[in-house]
Amino acid sequence: MCTIDKMLIKGIRSFSPDNQMVVEFYKPLTLIVGHNGAGKTTIIECLKQACTGELPPNTRNGQSFIHDPKVAGETEVKAQIKLRFRTATSQPVVVIRTFQLTQKKTALQFKTLDQTLQTFNRETGQKQALSYRCADIDRIVPSLMGVSKAILENVIFVHQEDSNWPLSDGQTLKKKFDDIFAATKYTKALQEMRKLRTEKTAEVKEFRLRLEHLKTHKDHSTKLKSDIAEGQEKDRNYMTQINQFEQEVQAFQQSMDELSAKLSAMADLNDELKQVKTKHEMTAKQNADMFIKLQKDDVVDDLDSSMEEFQAWIQEMDTGLRDLQRDLGKLDRDVLSKKQLIEANKAQYTRDVRNQGRLAAEAEQHARDVKERNRFMRQIAAQSGVMQLPGDDSSLSGAVVTAFNDSLNSKLKALTNSLQQLKDANRKQDDEQGRLIDQVTSETSGVVEGLRMKQQSIKQKEGQAQQLRGQMESCAVSKAMLDDIKAQEASCRAAVERAQDKLKRLNLDAEVAKHQAALDDLQRRASALRQERDTLTVAAEGATRLRIKNQEILAKEEQVRALLASNRAKLDSLLGTRGKELPRPDRMKVLAEQAVARKKTELQNRSRELQQVQGKASSNEGILRDCRADLNLKRNEMDDLRHQLKQGLSRVYGQAEQQEDPSVAARQMEEHKAERVEKLQRVKALGLHLNHNKRFAETEHKCCTCDRPLNPATELQPFLSKQDYELDMLPGSERKLESSLKDVQTKLEVVKQLQPLWLRLQALRDIYVPALQRKADSLDADSTHDTQRLEELQADYALLEHELQEGQRVQTQVVWQAEQLHRECQERKQEVDQLRHSAAASSLQRSVGDVDNDLDSVEADKAVAERAKDELLRKQSRLRNEITSANDEWHKVREEKLRANNLAQQRADLQSRIVELESECSSLQQQVQQDTAKREPLDAKKRQYLSEREAHRAAARRRESESETSLREMHNLSNQLNNRSQPIQEYLAQNKAEALQRLTAELDACKKRQDKLEAEVQELEAKRTEKDEYLKGQDEVQRQLNDCITYKRNKQAEDDLGKRIDQLGVQIRDIGDHSALAAQHHGLQDRKHEVKGRQDMMRGSLQTIRDGVRRAQRDLASPNYRDIDARYRKQLIELKTTEMANSDLDKYHKALEKALLTFHTTKMSDINKIIKELWQKTYRNQDIDYIQVKADAESGQRSYNYRVAMISGGAELDMRGRCSAGQKVLACLIIRLALAETFCLNCGILALDEPTTNLDAENSASLAEALRNIMMTRREQENFQLVIITHDERFAHMIGTREHADHLWRITKDANQHSHIAQEDLLE
Repeated sequence: MCTIDKMLIKGIRSFSPDNQMVVEFYKPLTLIVGHNGAGKTTIIECLKQACTGELPPNTRNGQSFIHDPKVAGETEVKAQIKLRFRTATSQPVVVIRTFQLTQKKTALQFKTLDQTLQTFNRETGQKQALSYRCADIDRIVPSLMGVSKAILENVIFVHQEDSNWPLSDGQTLKKKFDDIFAATKYTKALQEMRKLRTEKTAEVKEFRLRLEHLKTHKDHSTKLKSDIAEGQEKDRNYMTQINQFEQEVQAFQQSMDELSAKLSAMADLNDELKQVKTKHEMTAKQNADMFIKLQKDDVVDDLDSSMEEFQAWIQEMDTGLRDLQRDLGKLDRDVLSKKQLIEANKAQYTRDVRNQGRLAAEAEQHARDVKERNRFMRQIAAQSGVMQLPGDDSSLSGAVVTAFNDSLNSKLKALTNSLQQLKDANRKQDDEQGRLIDQVTSETSGVVEGLRMKQQSIKQKEGQAQQLRGQMESCAVSKAMLDDIKAQEASCRAAVERAQDKLKRLNLDAEVAKHQAALDDLQRRASALRQERDTLTVAAEGATRLRIKNQEILAKEEQVRALLASNRAKLDSLLGTRGKELPRPDRMKVLAEQAVARKKTELQNRSRELQQVQGKASSNEGILRDCRADLNLKRNEMDDLRHQLKQGLSRVYGQAEQQEDPSVAARQMEEHKAERVEKLQRVKALGLHLNHNKRFAETEHKCCTCDRPLNPATELQPFLSKQDYELDMLPGSERKLESSLKDVQTKLEVVKQLQPLWLRLQALRDIYVPALQRKADSLDADSTHDTQRLEELQADYALLEHELQEGQRVQTQVVWQAEQLHRECQERKQEVDQLRHSAAASSLQRSVGDVDNDLDSVEADKAVAERAKDELLRKQSRLRNEITSANDEWHKVREEKLRANNLAQQRADLQSRIVELESECSSLQQQVQQDTAKREPLDAKKRQYLSEREAHRAAARRRESESETSLREMHNLSNQLNNRSQPIQEYLAQNKAEALQRLTAELDACKKRQDKLEAEVQELEAKRTEKDEYLKGQDEVQRQLNDCITYKRNKQAEDDLGKRIDQLGVQIRDIGDHSALAAQHHGLQDRKHEVKGRQDMMRGSLQTIRDGVRRAQRDLASPNYRDIDARYRKQLIELKTTEMANSDLDKYHKALEKALLTFHTTKMSDINKIIKELWQKTYRNQDIDYIQVKADAESGQRSYNYRVAMISGGAELDMRGRCSAGQKVLACLIIRLALAETFCLNCGILALDEPTTNLDAENSASLAEALRNIMMTRREQENFQLVIITHDERFAHMIGTREHADHLWRITKDANQHSHIAQEDLLE
């Protein structure tokens, strides 16, 4: 069934054009509340506009439907409604409607900008967005929702101003009910049937005339066919003689071909002889030039040597050259290695020189540091008298320095100990004085705190006494009032007992149950009779339907043949079946889809290549802008995903969550689920154990657990009772655990639905957004232009696009239509088989008229029983209302009596409490005076102790300051000495003096190695120069040897060409004389021409015969004789089928008319039954028993006039003009609910706008109860949705219990008077 999920509103009515407000619709209940004027009705207006395209009433063609530009301070306001819903097949669909309102000079201009449908392709899984015209989308959306536009407008989404349409004037009511029943469409269908029958009668006459005319042409066609057969026989005889002549011609041609081959071979040999002679002359000339060159090099004598000797010389020379080159390579490697060693040695020498300079500077600095340290030590010794030092600076050895440091540290330690002892003595004396002060302070604080608390208690008790005196004045009650209330209570109790006795004597429940049982029996009989009537009707119409189905099969097969024949060329081009037989339509569809898919793939590839070239041709600024735009979109998507994740997790946890990863929540929910499953299993196991214990005790009379015997007289029954009690408690515990487990599973499903969002967010955060950021940062100026390639790609793309469009056109207009016709034909054949089986299996025993008579009798009995039952229910309701009123009055009197007794008792309690409070206040006053006298001596003692402690602290601080100054000075001297000694110690610890001496020696050794390596390099380079000179001489010798070899080879080729010239002369003489062969060839050609002439004469005669045959065939192919047999047969079939169809049209007309009557009667009965039930459940007064929608048939026509009637005391009255405003609202709501129950089988949505308008509290409560009952009956229907829009929050809480909804939507207005939608939890 269809459901609505979410709707976005922007710029509609009071909704801001700058912000998007979103409302979600829950199942089974969505509550929307808000004060008057907040924008609640705009919700239902937007729902209706999105689904049907209809604007609300009185909106001046949409001008007042859009947010006013003057209010927004703009000249143009754009608005949008976006609704997401699911179709009856659970396919998600989003409908988007966009509008624009522009402020012109004198008026407002309303315009519809865009109408879009978004959905997902089930094959590819990709989102698709299609734009439509308004009329198309207004037709498509109701079709997707599974209901008609009239149902959406008049039942599901009804505007508050139109909500009372069931009680409007007769013409309006008739139009709306006709739209709901689609009566206009079927009335037109009946008219078309009558019109078609008249037309078919005229067609039968016309078809008979055509059949006679075709009969004449058919006879002439038969004569032409016999002439064609005779001419074709002569044609075959002439063709035999022509073939004999053709064989003779071929024999002559074969002999001529042999002679031609000899002449051609002779010509080829002559040509080859000329070529060989030319080549021989060129080779001789080249050899002469080479010989002259060899004479210049003085190597002519060597030509007498053989080729083997030359090859051996060259091989020996190559070996020597390779050895020489290998030696040169080794010398190069040795030189390179020596040079690398020289460079490394130079680098090492440079580093050593640099290190030597650094160490020398550090040695000088060390000498200065030692001198400065000795000077400072003598200065310390002179100032502090720590130790007596020698007079010369250089005489301070390491032992003297160590002894001085030890003496200095000893003096520091002595000063530190002295200071610490002084501080400890001062602190001890200060602590003793502080203890005395704290003791006095504690005593004073206790007295002060007791004094404050007693004064505060006095004020509180005086205030309580004053308050109790005021309460006593309001508790005045007299004994006469109590007696009067008791008399009223007795009277009310007697009235309740009388009413209950009267209801019990009448025993109305049994009477109602009896009438209900009779009604149920009559209903079952009526259902059985209707089923029997339907069976008889189907069996009677089976033969007619079978004949129609056969005609439809023939017609559809003919349509398939004609469609494929007329589009054969296009199909061959698309499927590649030129010269082959076309496949079946179902197979053809698959092949066409594959061919179109291939073209799409090729077009996509070419498009991608074209886009790449165009991207290279674009400017860098445009690429960067697009990249940043994409980056912003991804970031916005990340924000949306984070919001959705937080919102989803907040629904799981019941509060706002900062985390985004749903896997944590999933693990928690899995743990909760496992815990509850384990508990549930333990409860079930306990139930099995208890049942086993019970059965064992009943059979064995002892306990199964401890095996203790049970006394049947005294112990068995208590034991079994205890087991039964525990077993009775288990289902409750099990239900609670199952409910808790279901809640956890629901939350787990929510978390699992969030997992794809989290994965998408991770992909965006870790992959897409960083990649786009890197791309945006790296884009500079890398684009190039390739105009020629771009033009070629554009031309190829246009050609492929044209081929794809042509293929798609053939696919949609030919292949799909052929496949659909083929499928329909197969379906008709299956229906024919079923009809034949049904016709063979059915046997008519009764007529439809007999069943109708029985059904009318049952319906009459049923109406009598219903009236009797309704009378009993009214009587029972009046008695119960009397009992309820008496009970209410009795309860009020009892409550008043209890209040009076409570007031008397309360006054006595208050008087005693006041006396107690006054006594306590007097006692507290005396205690306050005693505490005030104790406080003064304690304050004086505390002041004395404080002054003594301050004097002692001043003297201690002075002594400690003097000691700390001496210690600090000694510390400074010690730190300075350490700072001066540290560089000296580090120098000695690192042995830098020895390192300086070692580095100087290494520098000398490095210099000697450098000189030796340079001498070795010079020696190696001299050897390499010598070998290079020898290599150049060997290259010249090798060239001369190669020239000799080339000369000898060319000389051999010259001799071979001379021999070939002699061979060609011998072959030409062997073939024969050229003149004789040419004369023989000419004679054969003359004889061939003679035979060819006789063959041509025979062909002329044959052509005359064939012309006659073609004329006859052309006559047969003319429009008068083309396919004359098929046309005659087709015309005969058309005549017969038209006659049968004409006879069946009247039957169809009657059957449709009867079916419409039955459908209308059944639906109206169902509607009135639901209306009656809802009215009796909802309406709380007794003036109207129930209401009905009456359909009065117009005389002589299958059309109805509708009105709403109320039945009161058996009398039927028109409700319009006779009911109150509250009754009118309630009646219209109930009629809409009944219509929704009857017609909305594929769409479980119902929206009620302000349903409590003009209803009193009692009827509002009953309406809420009725709506709750509807939701309870629909709880098994997963897609049922009820949307309630109301300002009455009491009504909203009455209907919106936690069982049906967890949240409600509140609509408010901000400071700018813009409507806002917010979600609130629904409180119990």
